[in-house]
Amino acid sequence: MRKRPGKHATVAVICLIWILAVLCGIPAFLTSKLELNYFFDGETLFADTLCLADNYPDGSSQTSTLASL
Repeated sequence: MRKRPGKHATVAVICLIWILAVLCGIPAFLTSKLELNYFFDGETLFADTLCLADNYPDGSSQTSTLASL
């Protein structure tokens, strides 16, 4: 039977998974923006927050060369 990894190895693997997950999520975080829209139905004002992946450094998602990669 194989020996199980120790406590330090297990913690190291968990930390490595978290670091890789954060690194993979950074591009999505940097190219996202929050847009706040207000709607009024005559009596009540509604606020609707949208998270859009349309904040590229070289334009919108339709004109960006980064978005087409």
